[in-house]
Amino acid sequence: MRGSTPWSSKRRIWRYSSPPLFVDKVEGESVSCACPVHGTAFVHWVQSSLNQVLGLRLPVTGIMNAAMRSALRRFQQQRGLRANGIAGSETRRALVEAKKSEKGQTGGLTDPAEYAELLAEVSDSGKADAFVADKNGKKYFDSFPQLGNLKVQRITILKPSNFENLIDLMLASNQKNFVIDAHGNPYGLTMPLASSTRISATKNALFILGGIESVRSLVRWAKESDTFWGRASGMDLDRWRRIVEVMHSKTWQQMVAGWPKITPKVSTVDAAKRIVQARLNSLVDSLFPGKVTNKQDRVNRLINKMLRLQAQGIREIQFRACNIGKDLDSLYEFRKFFGADHLCAPDVRSGMGPLRRFDISRGAVDRLARNRRTQVFSMPSGRLAILINVLNHEFEAFCAADAQAAVNEWIATHIMAHSTYRRGAFPIHFLQTQPPVFPLDNDYAAHIKCRSSFWESVIRKSEKRQQEIEDYDEREENWALKKPENEKYDEYIGQLSEEEFEEGGTMPVLSLDKLKIDGLPEIILTLGDSGQYQGFIRKPPSSYNGSVKLSGRVQIEKAGTRRNYDYDLDRSQWLLGKVWANVEIGGAISSSSASFSSVKRDGAFTTSTWIGYKPYLVRRLTIKVILALRNGKRFGTKVVVELIDLAGFLSVVLTLRRRPALGGKPTCSF
Repeated sequence: MRGSTPWSSKRRIWRYSSPPLFVDKVEGESVSCACPVHGTAFVHWVQSSLNQVLGLRLPVTGIMNAAMRSALRRFQQQRGLRANGIAGSETRRALVEAKKSEKGQTGGLTDPAEYAELLAEVSDSGKADAFVADKNGKKYFDSFPQLGNLKVQRITILKPSNFENLIDLMLASNQKNFVIDAHGNPYGLTMPLASSTRISATKNALFILGGIESVRSLVRWAKESDTFWGRASGMDLDRWRRIVEVMHSKTWQQMVAGWPKITPKVSTVDAAKRIVQARLNSLVDSLFPGKVTNKQDRVNRLINKMLRLQAQGIREIQFRACNIGKDLDSLYEFRKFFGADHLCAPDVRSGMGPLRRFDISRGAVDRLARNRRTQVFSMPSGRLAILINVLNHEFEAFCAADAQAAVNEWIATHIMAHSTYRRGAFPIHFLQTQPPVFPLDNDYAAHIKCRSSFWESVIRKSEKRQQEIEDYDEREENWALKKPENEKYDEYIGQLSEEEFEEGGTMPVLSLDKLKIDGLPEIILTLGDSGQYQGFIRKPPSSYNGSVKLSGRVQIEKAGTRRNYDYDLDRSQWLLGKVWANVEIGGAISSSSASFSSVKRDGAFTTSTWIGYKPYLVRRLTIKVILALRNGKRFGTKVVVELIDLAGFLSVVLTLRRRPALGGKPTCSF
């Protein structure tokens, strides 16, 4: 066998690959996948169910640990299931039924609809469509139409093999779950983005498509907000400056090759528009380089399909493309592009194809076992030996068994239980670990990495809050050093966290009533249509160095109705912490800082900040007020203070520059 010639049906499997995500590490055991049935919410349910059924006191932490594994094995032994300590489909179904029998009702739940929803969530009913690279993938799923918790209903060979065709097939499907067998690497899929480009469907390409749509949305919003007052006050220029800043952030520099490292300074709206349009054109060219006709139309078509995919409500995508899972940023970009709740992929190479040779004889097992890379499995009916040789981007596999019954037992244990396989040679799927692992092996799940909307909405926010705290501490220590750090802190303060609270629920809000700038009359604040508080200064001092004080109170909002914060009623859910403010200056500023203030039991507060600016150069202040709860959550609001010239009427000046006469100076009309 060692000297055997290459086999024409060998399957190409790979190309080239952040720490595991939501994998529960148990000392002495493997880790599990982070797909829907292994997420924190599901582990919570399993732990509470085991406590109820077995009368245990497992901590309901949402973390898989050795005690939970032991309890699962005990439950599985009682129910006559395979005692592997894994909450698979049969175990999940048995837990639901056990809870139902014990309580004499729907699993201890009082609402039958809630029980039905839970049963649908934990049952093995995840129907999926599979899109495969070639006939080898189709043969595998024809024989073994199960991957994790997904049951493959229909298998389609991806022809032509490009990402746009894959999108079309997914849009034409009525399923919410998909299995995709394709060639990949840590950057994404190696297939072209579309038939008319050589650019592959990588995380960078998907980021560019999503980025173009995001910028276009910001541009549409800026145009819709283009009003007479906005132009007069400079708010329209602020919006366009923000778009330019977004397009030159670190993320864009990291995700787009050759992207400008310096944010251009913008003094007019027209200049900002030219910069934005030039950047968008360069992004289109990067996706369809060379002499490609209708580039813009092709990009628009891909973006429209992306938006349709995101509206389709995809639940789960299981990639079996080589080591995409090694780069979790790739998983994030693919999940975001598809709009899927969960997206998983291996962090090692993945192989799928037929056996090169298959024998049923003890002698064949003995001969194959002489190779040190051969895996020999002892089954109740005999031995099974399997050898997988990886040859660059291909592999060849050899298998021998003492008896056909041993083959059936091995497949039920390592590939799929209750499959359509009966006898003879069979297709295999494995991950290239040392030694190779197969779909039902514990170590297989350890190499499937996932991105989920749950992770992005909870864990990423937690990490972002920690980074915000670190940025703030650094700002406090180095406040007067250099302006870029000030801008970094301003960006941090701007991350208001109303997004952290569930929509439609009860939520604390800040209600502001007065602003006092030393040396100026007190300003009564009003809530504008934009959701920001507004105030007006008639005439600022010629120069200023002093404090700015804001007073207000915390209110509780539910279904659009607000009431004042009640300590006895609200402290259990919203325990107040400290409040602080920061000021952005639309002009020449010498310094800006924030100070922390305590909030009273009734929710009232006064917070202050300090500013200094040069004479007559500041016409607009943006003050951001942030309140931190004791549980670490934050929320806030903004105050926009404008300088107006009021002498019986509001005087708004629009400057129009005319073309000068030859040799003359420019003139302005008002």
